[in-house]
Amino acid sequence: MIPSKFDYAAPDSLADTVSQLANGANAHVLAGGQGVVPDLTTREMTAGLLVDLRNVPDLGDIVPQDAGARIGAMVTLDELATSQLIGGSETALTDCLAAFGDPQVRNRATIGGALAHAHQGVDLPAVAVALDASVGVFGAEGGRTVAAGELVGGFVTALGPADVITSVDLPTSASGAGSAYEKVRNPGSSYAICGVAASVSLTAEGTIDSARVVVAGATAAAVRLPKVEAALAGQAATDETFAAAAAQLGEEGLSFPTDLAAPADYRAHLAEVLIPRALSRATDRSRKVSS
Repeated sequence: MIPSKFDYAAPDSLADTVSQLANGANAHVLAGGQGVVPDLTTREMTAGLLVDLRNVPDLGDIVPQDAGARIGAMVTLDELATSQLIGGSETALTDCLAAFGDPQVRNRATIGGALAHAHQGVDLPAVAVALDASVGVFGAEGGRTVAAGELVGGFVTALGPADVITSVDLPTSASGAGSAYEKVRNPGSSYAICGVAASVSLTAEGTIDSARVVVAGATAAAVRLPKVEAALAGQAATDETFAAAAAQLGEEGLSFPTDLAAPADYRAHLAEVLIPRALSRATDRSRKVSS
């Protein structure tokens, strides 16, 4: 299909970007375009104006911080995966980047675009929530910081119509903490039919101090699993504990969708299988960091 007609702008400042978004009719941000352009082509969405961020300065850097790293919104996923600061680690983020799309997609898709689009099958929102990331946003009222868990929501995010993601702050993993991402991918689109991001923090005695478990793809948005997490706290980090925690999935009240990729019951089954796998790998990494 051919997209309907739209106007195009490539401003060279955040202030001009916000002005274009605020004053344009049905205006949308264009970051990497790997979500927006296909949706325009199939006419799942329309746009009166696309505002391209490519000329806005300072959005393409990865900067070390005292408490982690700040990733510019226009950093591509390939740049992120090959960076010395991020790419050399074993985390849920590096797992996610390795399983994201194909080389062509990773060379165009940006971290800010993936979070703003928040498609249910995109891996990054779940990983950002599991890693307790925070997101820099610039809008008409200036800049602010939003927790990743408050930002993502299955196409609908905490972004206003004239807001732009500027950066993603990833905190440094604490001692005794590890994370992992497991995914069953749609062979056609490479979106997650189901994905699970997990982070685990162990005590000095080796029990689970805290955990975050987030499901992607199987639900309308990246969703934390508080009942699963509660079943892990204070327990021995064993396969039996992980399986028992995964069995709490049915108590979360999730609504799994049925579509051409998979029926609801299969997605629910995948989530219960992937939760222990992600927890096990995250725990192994926690122990490796602690040793």
